[in-house]
Amino acid sequence: MEEIDRHGGLPLVSLPFDVKHPWKDWNVAGYAGLEVINLSTIARRHINVPSFLWLMARWRRHGMADVLRTLVTRPDRGLATWDALTSGGQPFVGIAALDAHALMKIGKKKYPIPSYADSFRATATHVLVPGHTGGGDRSAIYDALRQGRCHGL
Repeated sequence: MEEIDRHGGLPLVSLPFDVKHPWKDWNVAGYAGLEVINLSTIARRHINVPSFLWLMARWRRHGMADVLRTLVTRPDRGLATWDALTSGGQPFVGIAALDAHALMKIGKKKYPIPSYADSFRATATHVLVPGHTGGGDRSAIYDALRQGRCHGL
């Protein structure tokens, strides 16, 4: 975490409840937030052979962004953890993450789905920067995140 801080970064816990690579050491200090929603984790939990067939039919009718939104379920475990981490009143960022790779591995083959565009339409973290109307002011964005001024959709 010190290395991230030294470079002006924002240490976040990624994939905290992932099926394949869950975060295990909740006693570590110094991180500023966590992914409350992660589309990759949600997909790993919900996609199996029967659901894949249903999702493919939905994709043909409504498009990939609709399929991704269909997969997103309430992240009860993520929200409970985030609530516990913020219970003392300190700011702690909770974000919605895409974990977008634009490739889905099915068996030994990789398919170029979902696209980055579809992934970015499915969920986002909105950062609230007071007095800022846009642009890429990294320090203002990081400060807003450190203060917990954001929300995910």
